[in-house]
Amino acid sequence: LATYQDPSGMWHQVLDHPETYNETSCTALFTLAMARGVRHGWLPERFREQAVRGWNALEGKIGENGTVRDICRGTGIGEDVEFYQSRQRFDHDPRGLGGVMTAGCEICRLLREMSPAP
Repeated sequence: LATYQDPSGMWHQVLDHPETYNETSCTALFTLAMARGVRHGWLPERFREQAVRGWNALEGKIGENGTVRDICRGTGIGEDVEFYQSRQRFDHDPRGLGGVMTAGCEICRLLREMSPAP
């Protein structure tokens, strides 16, 4: 999974096809999983940087008024990359909001618990 993270910190609508768009809900869930995995010791420390990069990218998808952008609509099983690439993206779609909020909480825990004490 780490191999496919875009330089922006996002992951693509089709993971191994960088020509597809950066998608918010999958980035949130991957960020959440990596942050929680590092925090609990399930993943090596090297995934911490990728989780933080994912969160930093997600912050760019959150507008001043809290609107979360570029969430893919629900997706069934498609035959080809074009099927996934053509899926509509919505702002503030419920399918992605919970993942973004939970990823933010997990990143806060990761940074708080793993930072040196003052």
